[in-house]
Amino acid sequence: MAARLTPIDRLDRAVMGILHEYADEAKITLQDAQKKAASRAVSALKQTAPRAEAPPKGRKHYADNWKTTTAHGYLSDHTTIYNDAPTYRVTHLLEYGHRKVGGGRVREIEHIRPVADMVERDFVDELKRRL
Repeated sequence: MAARLTPIDRLDRAVMGILHEYADEAKITLQDAQKKAASRAVSALKQTAPRAEAPPKGRKHYADNWKTTTAHGYLSDHTTIYNDAPTYRVTHLLEYGHRKVGGGRVREIEHIRPVADMVERDFVDELKRRL
């Protein structure tokens, strides 16, 4: 294939065109990697989160309430991984432990930080590989 020659007076437009194409591809790649990472995080949290013997009648287990949502912004998208109601109140207590009313402590069940570290590492590796 023959190389296209660009006259010097149109070089700036040609370079800007190439940069815009790369920016569009990078944005699509970032969105795809972000969606995959969020999906992996929710799956991992559902597997590693503690489960009660039997949740209260009509309610889900804490582990089943992990969800993800994406807010689409002008420059970028923002994905949030969260534990939905009514069990969102116990995420901090489970992750870090807490004091009991009658004395003593409830031990922590670290399940969020390991998943966050794993997903962050995988996300960065995937971006390096694809970009």
